Amino acid sequence: MKSSPALVIPISHSRKEEINIDKLLRDLCAAGIVLTSLVPEASRWFIFLPVVLFWVLFSYVSNPKAFNKAFLIPDIKAYSIYLWLVTYTIFYFAGYMHGTEFNRLINYYRLGFSLLIFNYYLETSDIKAVKRIIVFALMCVFVVCIMTLRGIALDPMAARVLATGREDLMQGLTGMTIGSYGFIYGLVFLSVAIIGLIKTNLLKTQKIVFAVIVVLAIYTIFSAAFMMALLLLVTTFILLLFNVKKASRLFGVFLLILILIFFLTPVLYNALSYLGDIVMNPALSQRLQELAFLIRFGGVEGTENMDARLYFLTLSIGTFLANPILGIGGFYGFETSVHGIGGHSALFDELAKYGIFGAGALLVALYSNARFVYRRLIHDKQKLVYFCSMSAFFILGAINTLLFVPIIFMAYFVVPGLIWSFSEINPAKNSKKNEHPLVR
Repeated sequence: MKSSPALVIPISHSRKEEINIDKLLRDLCAAGIVLTSLVPEASRWFIFLPVVLFWVLFSYVSNPKAFNKAFLIPDIKAYSIYLWLVTYTIFYFAGYMHGTEFNRLINYYRLGFSLLIFNYYLETSDIKAVKRIIVFALMCVFVVCIMTLRGIALDPMAARVLATGREDLMQGLTGMTIGSYGFIYGLVFLSVAIIGLIKTNLLKTQKIVFAVIVVLAIYTIFSAAFMMALLLLVTTFILLLFNVKKASRLFGVFLLILILIFFLTPVLYNALSYLGDIVMNPALSQRLQELAFLIRFGGVEGTENMDARLYFLTLSIGTFLANPILGIGGFYGFETSVHGIGGHSALFDELAKYGIFGAGALLVALYSNARFVYRRLIHDKQKLVYFCSMSAFFILGAINTLLFVPIIFMAYFVVPGLIWSFSEINPAKNSKKNEHPLVR
């Protein structure tokens, strides 16, 4: 006996409502992950852990197929992360991580999750959901920038002091929602992405709002006196200017930059020296003067900051070359240089600690997840913006520390989410049959 239509329609409608509720709860949990990843005072494991567990539950229920593709089906982008986390967990319990606590291992798990979460949303093709989450992320960025500028107004060295992690120096600064190292460098990737979207005309509406966010982000970087972040920002803006979206062109542009620096040495030296004289922040003034010295004399001998950075970089490289398979073990805390780890290059620091066997999976995970997103963006303009932003990320990994939640989350979720969900592309020119115009 056939069922009447009156019995079928309510069941179908009920199922649709159930799915929508699952998605709503999933995305509310995602907003919680954004909050705990970008806002310093909310970044607590006892907040983050339950939010993630609920997100995993609702993500699987609302779209099992996308969840399986992002987290469970064996592939290099996901399983390299799992291998990295398993290896570091073994190292921790084997005592191969010296001077660290269990919360560092929890932080690594957070980093691994941050690398994968956007892949899930790509598999769902739910652009509207991502757009809402990114809007919330930009609101968090706006608030933390304002609070950071407030803290810097009270103490010009606030962001830099918090970046040291030394409790004796941080008295009176904690609890003020001041973004320090990870947040400031995350602003670099975000600024490049927004400027790239505006430059390529992928962002056609609300340009004024995004321009305000960029200005605020760059002003925050400048006020925090993170010289390397400013240099990274200028470098990637040049990459955007030259429309660099492939590695082969990247090396050509860097060669061109070196040639221009050689011919414009007197001009750059005078300009940087002048800026160093007029900048009020003593730390930024010193670094501008040292950069002028480097350009003028072609070396860092005699400088304080840059000479030390070069020493720490070469120290980690030397330690890795002497112990390429398993490294010398992880040493954490201050004065790690006495053990042969410079602490100023994520790439070579991790290789010095754990060698190719231990750190290799991490490097593969960082590259393969970035490559996955790059290949899923089918429009050349999107690839250009994403490539330039992630170039800043990998350059940072070579010259400074990198494994901080705000940095990874900004680079692997906020930036691709912004590019993916806010790009306005004509579907007729970029889609094939029934596929989504932005993803394949």
